[in-house]
Amino acid sequence: MEHKYSAERKQHIFNAAIQLFKEKGYDSTTIRDICEAANVPVGSIYHHFKNKESFLLEHAITIGTKGHQILDDAPADADPVETLSSYYIYKASILQETGCILCQSINEKFNSLWMTNHKYNEYSGVGCLTPYLQKCLDAGTFAFKYTAEDAAWTMQALFQGCLAYWFQIEDEIDFITITKERFLPVVIDNLTRFA
Repeated sequence: MEHKYSAERKQHIFNAAIQLFKEKGYDSTTIRDICEAANVPVGSIYHHFKNKESFLLEHAITIGTKGHQILDDAPADADPVETLSSYYIYKASILQETGCILCQSINEKFNSLWMTNHKYNEYSGVGCLTPYLQKCLDAGTFAFKYTAEDAAWTMQALFQGCLAYWFQIEDEIDFITITKERFLPVVIDNLTRFA
C-alpha cells in the first residue's frame, strides 16, 4: 500500500512533468528538468515512474478513466445522444486543457500502443465506447446498422480526424468548438441515419 506522502510526492512530480510538457514539449523536456521543477533528486523519480513515457501513459489513462466513468454512470434509459455529447465534450475539454503540443506527443507516442497492447485497450476510445454502445443497443435506446464495436471504431476514427485537424489549425479555433460544431453532428447523423 502506498503511503500518503509517497502518493503526494508522485502526484507532485507528475504535475511538474505535465506542466513542463505543456510549456516545452515532450521531446524537449528531460528527466532532469522534471526533477528540478519538482525539486526532487533525480534518482527518486524512478521510484514512481519507469521513464519519461510513463508520464504520458499515466496522463492518457487518467483521461480515459474519467471518460469511461461518464459512459459507465449513464443510466440505461438516458438519451444516448446526450451521453455521447457529454463524453466527447469532456474529452475535448481535457485535450484542450492539456494543450496541442502535449496532445500531439500523446497521440504520436501511444496510438500504436492503444491498438496493440491489450493492457491499455480499455482506456482507448473504442474500449470505452463499445460496452456503452452495446448497452444502448441491448436497452433499445439507440439503434444503428453497425455493431457496437464498428460504431465505436467509426466514432473514434472521426474524433482522431478532428484532433488531427485541430493540430493543424490550433490557434484558429478551439477543440471544443470543433467537437461541438463539426464532430458531434457528423457522428450522430452517421450513427442514426441508417437505424
